[in-house]
Amino acid sequence: MENNHKLALIVAYFLSRFDNRGLKKLGYKGFTDAFNDIGRKLGVKPNTVKNMRDEFDPLHDNNRKGWYQRELRPSRLEVLEKYQSLSENALLEIVRDILKIHAEDSAEFVNADFILTHHRRFRIDPPGDFLLVRW
Repeated sequence: MENNHKLALIVAYFLSRFDNRGLKKLGYKGFTDAFNDIGRKLGVKPNTVKNMRDEFDPLHDNNRKGWYQRELRPSRLEVLEKYQSLSENALLEIVRDILKIHAEDSAEFVNADFILTHHRRFRIDPPGDFLLVRW
């Protein structure tokens, strides 16, 4: 999976989990606006962001049924396991940083556990769970 899709999964998880409240906290007027902007910033199709959000919907208390017909794929389970215990504000900070930092090029490698502890700006980069962090 490409880095930008890994980042989009985290943002999509946030949108599913916090629904309209999360949408407003990110400054979007509606989901179409969000999908278009997030897609542009992360270099993925807006419909991809929507479908990613829909995959997480059966797990959260929102008005959408989402992709309840199938089990979560491993990449989605990984996002769920890493981020479900974070508070709304902690995850909001991470998502804001993903959307802000992704266009910037200056970064250094750091382990995923470090980012969950310090909640700083980051991008995911292969191999494994390494993240690029810009301070």
